[in-house]
Amino acid sequence: MTGSKSKFVCLAAIAVLVGAAVAAHGAYEVRYYITDDYTVDARCTPKNNLDFYDVLQDYRAEMTSWGWSATQNYDTVYPWFFFDPDLMSPGYDMLAIDGGTIGFVTAHGGVWPSDNFFWQLARYDSQTGHCKVTPENHMELGDYDGRLMFLHTVACRSMHIDDNVFRSWRDVFHGIHQIHGFHGLGWNAVEYSDSYGDFADHSHNSSVATNWVLDLYWEDFRMDEGTWTDQCPVAYTGRDSLIDCANVLNNEKYPIPNQNNIVFPDEYSPTYWST
Repeated sequence: MTGSKSKFVCLAAIAVLVGAAVAAHGAYEVRYYITDDYTVDARCTPKNNLDFYDVLQDYRAEMTSWGWSATQNYDTVYPWFFFDPDLMSPGYDMLAIDGGTIGFVTAHGGVWPSDNFFWQLARYDSQTGHCKVTPENHMELGDYDGRLMFLHTVACRSMHIDDNVFRSWRDVFHGIHQIHGFHGLGWNAVEYSDSYGDFADHSHNSSVATNWVLDLYWEDFRMDEGTWTDQCPVAYTGRDSLIDCANVLNNEKYPIPNQNNIVFPDEYSPTYWST
């Protein structure tokens, strides 16, 4: 790998301290949904190894050191973990992805001909006839008893903002504060495990969105012999004004377990979205 970490920032917001915030005290949980083995065949037979478990080793260690509890699903990730019951039956997101404070999803990612993003999992779903989860069609996060504040996803094209991010994620905001992903490739590079550890540590002290963008931007990443690419992280939020969007992106931090925290309120019906 050549090149150095860029100062490039994928945020189009200026820090403004406005809007309501509430105090919160208690335990917080990260729920990991790690798909290392996947395939593109019709029955989702595990085949390809992505090493995502190792990529997140420093992130997991940092979050544990800050006092977060964790639930880990490793290669037993079923589509209904993400299905909202209003959209799919069976759907049990409130028992899975929507039940923690942070959801971290790693998987092969792709784009349908309609330009909507999907995750490729390794567990077949009889309702859909495949093992893909399409956020726009299957997910609403933060509603009912949902606790989810942040969704992080390491998957190619999860924030392919040139054509599909607005269709893929806008309707998912039902109380969740932020969704993070990558424009283009989301690379499973074990040598950058420390970058995810830095992101976890830094996000307790300053903006989660800013740290996602700065800590996880990689310039001239080597894909294959003679092939290089940049990895561009993107942070996305939905609120009731562009000012509130800027406030969340520039100021919302991870809460610290078992301490008093000032957290942003949930927004269940956002009318503005911003990166």
